[in-house]
Amino acid sequence: MATHTLLRTLRANKPAFGAWLTLPGALNARTVAQSSPHLSWVAIDCEHGLTGLHPGVAESILAIEGLRDGPSALV
Repeated sequence: MATHTLLRTLRANKPAFGAWLTLPGALNARTVAQSSPHLSWVAIDCEHGLTGLHPGVAESILAIEGLRDGPSALV
């Protein structure tokens, strides 16, 4: 059985609801992840949002860590 939330949802042939996150940090990622029990994924926008890959890779890692027990992270 898949542990990846998005993969588990797709394998169950259910709709995969998600959110697009443009703010940096684990707090924002956790807030979005806990906003609905129906989220299968959260996209962390490192190109158009405020979370940059360089030099803000630490913010991206914190955001992904904030989603650990919730929806799947798409970066």
